[in-house]
Order: sequence, then structure tokens, then C-alpha cells
Amino acid sequence: MTNKEAVEQLQDLIHDRRSLMTDVEYSDIYKQDIEALQFGINAIEQMEKGETANWIICCDGYYPFCSVCGEEPPGREMSMYCPNCGRRMVTPERSKA
Repeated sequence: MTNKEAVEQLQDLIHDRRSLMTDVEYSDIYKQDIEALQFGINAIEQMEKGETANWIICCDGYYPFCSVCGEEPPGREMSMYCPNCGRRMVTPERSKA
């Protein structure tokens, strides 16, 4: 499967989830599904652009944040991709502040 095919499949799944949102009992679950699917699309698109970022370690030596969007990773666990902007992470840096 190519990146383009993966994005098309994820978009199809988003459309599917939106069609199911008429069921009020599960609409919050479907909204979360849509957010996760959109996150996957964003990550693929950022990966294709080749844009990278760094986890910057705050001056206290503990709290990491993204060098591009400034968001902290969930649970402060540094991953290979920023969960907010989708950029691939390279070597962590220490904040000068």
C-alpha cells in the first residue's frame, strides 16, 4: 500500500464514521475515531514532506516539548512523531533557558 492509498483509505474511514454519528449514544466514540484517523493522515502528509522537528528538553531536564508546535507529548513520553503536528522527531535538544 502506498502513502496515497493509505490516506485515501483513512479518509474513507472518516466518511464512514461520520455516517454513523447519527447514533447519539456512540457519537463521542466516533468523534475520537475521526480525530485518530485525521491524526494518521496528518502524520503521513508530514512524513511525505520530510519535515522534522526535535523534542526539546526543558531547562529543568524533564519536560519535553516539540520544537515546531511547542506541544508536550502525552505522558511526557518522547515518540518518533509529534502527536500534535505530526513531524518526525530527530535528536532531542536541551533548552537554553
